[in-house]
Amino acid sequence: MAKRVETELSQEKIEAMVEEFAQKLEILRIRYEQYFIGVERVAPSVFRMDVVRLMRQLEQLKIRNTGIKFKLNSAIQKFNAYSAYWNRSLREIEDGVYQRHKQRVQRRREQREAQQEVRENKKAERALTQGSDNAAVSELAKEADDFLRSYQAKQEVAQTSPMTSTPKERLAPTGRRPSIVAARPSDETARKLESDTASSSPKRDAVNELYIKLNRAREAIGLAPQNMDLEAFRQKIESQTRIIEQTHNASKVEYDVVVKERQAFIKPIITKW
Repeated sequence: MAKRVETELSQEKIEAMVEEFAQKLEILRIRYEQYFIGVERVAPSVFRMDVVRLMRQLEQLKIRNTGIKFKLNSAIQKFNAYSAYWNRSLREIEDGVYQRHKQRVQRRREQREAQQEVRENKKAERALTQGSDNAAVSELAKEADDFLRSYQAKQEVAQTSPMTSTPKERLAPTGRRPSIVAARPSDETARKLESDTASSSPKRDAVNELYIKLNRAREAIGLAPQNMDLEAFRQKIESQTRIIEQTHNASKVEYDVVVKERQAFIKPIITKW
């Protein structure tokens, strides 16, 4: 054991050194805890050596004040207890069995798995939403095709009926019925629809414009106009809009006329909340 050395230090100076040792010991404890939980990347070994040096210096002093001696002994006992805990934790870290590190690794793994699950759920939700939108578009296209076939069947029946054929058609010299060109809406009808559009609400305006646009698109590709008046067309569009809003939680539903493969049909444009 190192021999105790008496010095001429005053009791006030010794008391200040003991207080400094206690404060540094508390700082050392906090820094080790930060290292063990991963805040500090390096163990405070250098600072620990400074604390040990100060403790050895105090142990060599002859302290007459009982209160100061008790405070120093308590701090030294606390340092020895901390040292045993720190050394054991350092060995566990080196062996890879430190419990806090294992728990941190487990938490990180769970966080990555949770983030991956969230990404997969969002991807599946986007795929489901896109599939629902495509289904709605396909449904509207199917309704347009069914309507077109029904209208064409009615036109063929009307063309072959004697009541609807003109004298010139019956007396054609070739013996064959002249081809019938699809009727186009008159300029007067278009002007009337545009006039109704100008005097109606914005929502009715959009339906009127859609009705005119669809008939003109059908005319451009040589098809007959719709076998449906404006009011029935509006009711059908409003009904389909309500269905889309309820099914897709849409904040706004607009429509456009699309021409594809010599077919003209209505395509919904959905805006979600």
